[in-house]
Amino acid sequence: MQDVAGKDIYEGDIVYVINDDTVSTVEFAGGSFVVFEDIELFEFYKQCRVVGNIHDNPELLKESD
Repeated sequence: MQDVAGKDIYEGDIVYVINDDTVSTVEFAGGSFVVFEDIELFEFYKQCRVVGNIHDNPELLKESD
């Protein structure tokens, strides 16, 4: 599966969801890849852009105050 820019999406990637202006982690749960803990990625992967991963860019997941 690829994001809006054609980059492959993997478990552990951090994606920016363009239509929601939010950031989420890609996880494998219940037999499929999900974002926001319960939405299957295949439903809107073309609205996502990979911006990093949980290992190299954990700071992207921190909420700003």
